[in-house]
Formats: sequence, C-alpha cells, structure tokens
Amino acid sequence: MDSLEYEVHENNGGGLPLYVWNEYGKLIYYHSGYEYDYDHIQLLEDLDCLNTKSLPINEWDGNELRELTIEEVSCIINEADNPHPSTKIIADNQGYYPNIMGNAGMKAFNIDEYDKENYDIIKW
Repeated sequence: MDSLEYEVHENNGGGLPLYVWNEYGKLIYYHSGYEYDYDHIQLLEDLDCLNTKSLPINEWDGNELRELTIEEVSCIINEADNPHPSTKIIADNQGYYPNIMGNAGMKAFNIDEYDKENYDIIKW
C-alpha cells in the first residue's frame, strides 16, 4: 500500500476534519463531522486503519471529495494547505497533540486535563 500522510484539524468551532494525501501530495480523502460522533470512536478507528494500513483508503466510506464540485474540492484543498490561524493540527502521522486540543479534540481522543497539560505529543 502507498505511503499516506494525514492530518486531523480542529477549528475554533469544534470541527474535526481528516485530510489524507497520497505519496505525491495529492489530497485523496477528506471527511468532516467527527465531532458529531456520539461515542467518540470513529476518528480513532479511522486513524488506526491509516496507521496499521489494515484497510485501503479507496475502500473507505465517507470520502466527501467524491460528492463535491471542483470548486468545493478546491476550497477543501486550500483549507488543508492554508488553515485559518485559529485552526490547529491536532493529529498527524507522528501522533496526536493534547496540549493544543480544544474540547472536540479532547473528546475524540479521550484526553483528560492531565494529558492536555502534560503532553506535547503522544506518539502512535
């Protein structure tokens, strides 16, 4: 399977999109709405699949790039490449970053106040 790079962003509205790029730097997967997952497990399950390469990304459901117009995809790519200053990268291939997470990120990653205050990064 190809080497994939990914990032989870958290904006100041609590949005948690996942961006995945292929080895050529092309955005190939985008999904938002993880903040609405009541059980707070879907994002971690998806990241586990990426980290273990257990399911090829082209077999995943929920790729919003397939449902968008070219203009909308361009906006998504721009958001990924040039996030708003209030948007933080809270996870990537290296691990996740409790000290910069807001409430939505803390819920999605099951982070408590101790972790938030004491860890810059928790590696996969």
